[in-house]
Amino acid sequence: MSADFSTLLCRFVAPPWKDDERPEEEIAQDVAAAAAGPDGGDGATPPDPDEDSRAFVTAVRDGRLIAPRDRVASPGPVPSSRFA
Repeated sequence: MSADFSTLLCRFVAPPWKDDERPEEEIAQDVAAAAAGPDGGDGATPPDPDEDSRAFVTAVRDGRLIAPRDRVASPGPVPSSRFA
């Protein structure tokens, strides 16, 4: 559960267009017209080829859905999962 929650938090930080002042329709047109090919990167990070992603998925696909989701022994800085 904690890994799932951490992933959710990392993915729901803010939309990349949050500070863009253009109308949403214009942003959507730019996104739709963007090239679908792989990003060339910035040269400061290692490449992330599709083959690596496929290898990872192949390695974990059989056990992912049946793997145990054991509780973490420490609740961390938040003593409860309730948001009230």
